[in-house]
Amino acid sequence: MCAYVTNVANALESGALISESYQGRIGYPIRKDARKQDSPMLWKHEPDIEQLQQSMQGTLLEHLGLTLEGFGDDWISVRMPVDRRTIQPYGILHGGASVALAESLGSLASALCIEDHSTHAPVGVEINANHLRPVPDGQFVIGTLSPIRIGRRMHVWNIEIRDPEDRLVCISRLTIMIIERD
Repeated sequence: MCAYVTNVANALESGALISESYQGRIGYPIRKDARKQDSPMLWKHEPDIEQLQQSMQGTLLEHLGLTLEGFGDDWISVRMPVDRRTIQPYGILHGGASVALAESLGSLASALCIEDHSTHAPVGVEINANHLRPVPDGQFVIGTLSPIRIGRRMHVWNIEIRDPEDRLVCISRLTIMIIERD
């Protein structure tokens, strides 16, 4: 089950690592030792929020204002502002921005599941999204990813995007193929 970073207490109980953006605002520190040693982690490479955030520089993720919020043994959450970069002309979150968030989050997660990046790479092959409610300009959304199936060559992810009141805004399913690099 996926813990939502907007519910910090549950996230910490599940062994989550919470980003620095929650310090002071909610009062919970980053817990680098939060993962239980006996619980299996999906990731082949343990996520490092600072390093992953730096890898977003100069990409669509940076342009959309995505920031990593936290992760657990089998989930990752990102935050995206609803502002001039992500709205449609009617002043609400653009569905394409939600889909870009979902695919970016899935690609990031699949990259963390690959043993050797010099020989294999993740590529999106199918995505769908249901847009369930509008989010007005000036707010933000939190996208949280969890696995549906992680195989050697294909990963299927569930991405839920929620508003500040924890209401479901968009639900997406993404299929990623792991290809061999030439």
